[in-house]
Amino acid sequence: MLIYATPRWSVTGTMYTREGLVLMDKATQDLWVTNWNECPDAYLAAQPALTYDIYYNFALRCIDEFRTVKPNLDIHMTSMPFWDMTNIVTKPIPRPNIYYAFHFYLMKEGSVTHGYEQAYDAGSATAKDVLENWIFQTCKVQAAINAGLNVSLIFGADYRVPAYGYNNWDKFLIDTYSLAKVHQAESIFQAMFMTDTSDLGIYYGGMWNQAYTGLNPAGAIWLQQMPMIPITPPPPPIHVLVAAGKVIALLVAAILYAATRKR
Repeated sequence: MLIYATPRWSVTGTMYTREGLVLMDKATQDLWVTNWNECPDAYLAAQPALTYDIYYNFALRCIDEFRTVKPNLDIHMTSMPFWDMTNIVTKPIPRPNIYYAFHFYLMKEGSVTHGYEQAYDAGSATAKDVLENWIFQTCKVQAAINAGLNVSLIFGADYRVPAYGYNNWDKFLIDTYSLAKVHQAESIFQAMFMTDTSDLGIYYGGMWNQAYTGLNPAGAIWLQQMPMIPITPPPPPIHVLVAAGKVIALLVAAILYAATRKR
């Protein structure tokens, strides 16, 4: 289960949006946690800024509500804001099995950049160092890991240069997988499918090609970098073991009987 929020809301028609990024349609959010009365438009109009305390209380209620149905449900929730773990480190959710996601991209989603974009685009030899410092120090991801929190890096890069992506997007992806391993954080590619929602300012390359017949260049790097987890077959059901035991017992009995007859 994933809980996601953006750091600032405004109301446009029937959608909650931040700079054009759709958070969730009203009907879905109203149904998400029925006893959360702060969701209506009147409340958002009065308090357009989504503070961490609001997000914290909302997430806590969601988690408790979900776990009335499935008590051991793992919860994946974004940091808030999604590019900074400071609030999560200061006030983590007091529930077990919570996984905190930190988002960052190498895509031309707007004018906001953090330094590593320009470093990779220019082919700087220190681009990886710039990226590492920004993620783990500036944005407090290392502090979250040191605090024992479960952290996952959610990232992506658009290979369609120069329209949507930056130069050396492939190096960015490889470096990010490497940093995740070094810092012992989970790594998750940000999207399965390509989207071109220019009216929202979102340009996601995804992992699959536009025909959905295979991986695109970014997806190919994901396949190369992700560790392949060996699959251990499950133990056979108990009735199979019992039947096998009976067969073995009959075979042993038959062998013993044959040996007795030879005497």
